[in-house]
Amino acid sequence: MILNTVTWCIVVLFSVGNAQKDPKWCDAKYECNGAKNILCERKVGSDQCISLSNEPKDLLLKLHRDARNHMKRDDVTKSKGLPKACYMGTLRWDPELAEMAEWYGLSCMLINGNCQKTDKFMTVARSIEVSENVTDPNEYNPIPTLTQMFGTWLESFYSAPDVTELVASYKNGSWHKGTQIVWAGTIFIGCAMSKQHRPKEHTLVMVLICNYAPPGNIEGKQIYETDCTKPPPDEERSVAHLLKPSIASIVLVLLLTV
Repeated sequence: MILNTVTWCIVVLFSVGNAQKDPKWCDAKYECNGAKNILCERKVGSDQCISLSNEPKDLLLKLHRDARNHMKRDDVTKSKGLPKACYMGTLRWDPELAEMAEWYGLSCMLINGNCQKTDKFMTVARSIEVSENVTDPNEYNPIPTLTQMFGTWLESFYSAPDVTELVASYKNGSWHKGTQIVWAGTIFIGCAMSKQHRPKEHTLVMVLICNYAPPGNIEGKQIYETDCTKPPPDEERSVAHLLKPSIASIVLVLLLTV
């Protein structure tokens, strides 16, 4: 979405941002088929930027984690007519994903911004939500706005038709922002929120941008596992394997000290 009418924007940071361009992102290895990396393409729409510390970041991470954990609960999934998830990757905050979201918002989304390659991720998924017009800018509070926009994403999954079939084999649709939230294989997230004034439209809107990796919403793939007789994915098995040597080491130390 290109916003030609934006003249200024204020970005609400969910991470400590750096206003200086890091030259490393302009290296060819961060390009995508010749397209510049989003962090090389920085086109700042305004130098006005405020930070709300970690409160919005923590809230958004909690909203995502809670939504994913609810998919593993019988009472929640039954009440919404959803198939229960057996496993969910543990979602973590990634500063580089947040930085890319931040700069896309700070550019007022006037740059292409499709190339989001990092050292860890070849591809990144992005979700964007634009709020309704804010009638009184002086009473702007990002927390309820953020919660409402996140709820819109999640509801798109809850209300998707043939949701059992959708979970078993993903297909693209208007629910893609909600399915990305509960995509079991996604384990990293980074977000930013911008406040954008569009004078020609006489509107002031809030824009929520979230980046996800590894990206979900892959056609024909399962959103999350519903057969709990199958072994857990590599992430959960690896935790179990890490515990075994630790216990063995403790026993060995005890034996040696006897």
